[in-house]
Amino acid sequence: MDELKPCPFCGCTEIGVYIEMEGDFAVCDDCDNFSDLHKWNTRPLEDAKDAEIARLREALKSDG
Repeated sequence: MDELKPCPFCGCTEIGVYIEMEGDFAVCDDCDNFSDLHKWNTRPLEDAKDAEIARLREALKSDG
């Protein structure tokens, strides 16, 4: 698995990983936010924003 992103709520980078019979979880050590480990790095709005920024940068390069 890739490196885990910081907590989307508090920004903490100390993320615990717990492997349980019920599933694998990522838990923020600061605010106790948790999620399915395989969904922790999923940030649809952030990913869309990053894709749009990349698209606009490419458009600027081709105009210049």
